[in-house]
Amino acid sequence: GTESHDWASMLYRMYLRYAEKKGWKVEVLDYQAGDEAGIKDVSLLVKGEAEYFGKGVSTCATCDGFFYKDKEVAVLGGGDTALEEAIYLANICSKVYLIHRRDGFRAAPSTVKRVKENPKIEFILNAIVKKAYGGPMGLDGVILDQNGKEIDLKVPGIFVFVGMNVNNEVLKQEDGTFLCDVNEWGEVKVDLRMQTTTPGLFAAGDIREYASKQVVCAAGDGATAAINAIAYVDKIGEILPC
Repeated sequence: GTESHDWASMLYRMYLRYAEKKGWKVEVLDYQAGDEAGIKDVSLLVKGEAEYFGKGVSTCATCDGFFYKDKEVAVLGGGDTALEEAIYLANICSKVYLIHRRDGFRAAPSTVKRVKENPKIEFILNAIVKKAYGGPMGLDGVILDQNGKEIDLKVPGIFVFVGMNVNNEVLKQEDGTFLCDVNEWGEVKVDLRMQTTTPGLFAAGDIREYASKQVVCAAGDGATAAINAIAYVDKIGEILPC
């Protein structure tokens, strides 16, 4: 997003000034807008989704849940994130419809149990979203297909948690392997300094393992990575002066 570009630009300028002061030679690799690493929520690719994104369609209950206080909302998904967010929203909203395309969940059994025991959460299983609709003020509802039966679910908000794509192409080598260790989802493994398993390579924000997926957290990660990256190159400079 714009915030990420602003932070990246600021840190980059800070590093250039620091490198110039140290007398280091800096080689800038080719970088194109859109190449930034991170994650992207999987899109439903249904009519109305893009039109009402930010106006009723959301992928962040923590960010947008409060706008639906004492209102009915829907959550789409069957994994741990979807169920945890449904529980979170149940503390704010009057009712939460949990929509899943199957009749079973991928989430941990303990999480499924908590959802089933919550009286404010209602299941709509074996259903898929066909369309999101609304007006100038935002989302009015979604059309579902449940085993061939059409359901018009009138809700002002739907939270989509059907997966995320990790944009880690920048870390891939010619042979398809990664420059550093990643987990099963392709997220980068780092320590508390944001140092990857490859010396001198740091990762921050949504691309790292266990990231909170919030802008303010990514900014903090970036600051931590920048401080430790400067310390690393400073140490290397002492060992191998330019």
